[in-house]
Amino acid sequence: MRKRFFLIPAIFFLVVGSGNALVGRHKEDQYRQVITELSQFRSLRQDNSSFSPLKRLEHEKEVTTRVKTRIEKAESRRELYHLFFLGGLMLLMISALLFSAAIVAFIAENFRNERNDKTS
Repeated sequence: MRKRFFLIPAIFFLVVGSGNALVGRHKEDQYRQVITELSQFRSLRQDNSSFSPLKRLEHEKEVTTRVKTRIEKAESRRELYHLFFLGGLMLLMISALLFSAAIVAFIAENFRNERNDKTS
């Protein structure tokens, strides 16, 4: 009975934790790649020859601001998925502890059964 008490939550935490860890790591890597690509972004050189020098500077500033905003959003998403990954690892550790407790409960139950069989 006691081993089931530990075993069912252990399996649940194992499934949920591994899912969170895998998805979190995958999405974190995707956003890290997006951040790298955005960091290497150079403004698209449109045909600015018709623009005045002031308009070209304003255009460059606008594009740079948009890229910085996208980088900040991607950073926050990467941090969110890093939390998913860490949460998944925590659930996996809890699962390992519960599996250990289930094994100890199983051994203790077998030991008690053997003692009861010897005394009977």
